[in-house]
Amino acid sequence: MLEQVKQLTRIADETPLHVVLVGQLGLTDSLRTPDLRSLDERVTIRYRLRPLTLGETTEYIRHRLNVAADEATVTFSPRALHRVHRAAGGNPRLINLVCDRALVTSFSAHETTIDADVVDRAAAGLGLDTSGGMTGTVLGWMRRRVAAL
Repeated sequence: MLEQVKQLTRIADETPLHVVLVGQLGLTDSLRTPDLRSLDERVTIRYRLRPLTLGETTEYIRHRLNVAADEATVTFSPRALHRVHRAAGGNPRLINLVCDRALVTSFSAHETTIDADVVDRAAAGLGLDTSGGMTGTVLGWMRRRVAAL
């Protein structure tokens, strides 16, 4: 696909074309290969999303809940929010995964407040740890995912 984007950018010399590439950490490495050097040279802005802080994670989750429903009918306890942040390491994609699992669990139990225990089970189901141990870090999770591939 990146090769096709590279070909499109060649056409862009005559016709204005703006391409936005969004990807995971490996995208930068892929662009730096000799085959894609010309595409890499055309990238004008690069940005790497840093992990969200606990406060940002809390606001992110509250915002997502408010967007999903006119009224927030489901809430996360303060301890649950802390556990989500710890398990996901501030990674928005992992925050979404942990919260999704916690929401499904709470929905099936007819609970409207998600507590820390529910988050712990959701995180464990994803191979994440909320205790802060090294084996449950986001880096450990990513290493296990890459190794599986």
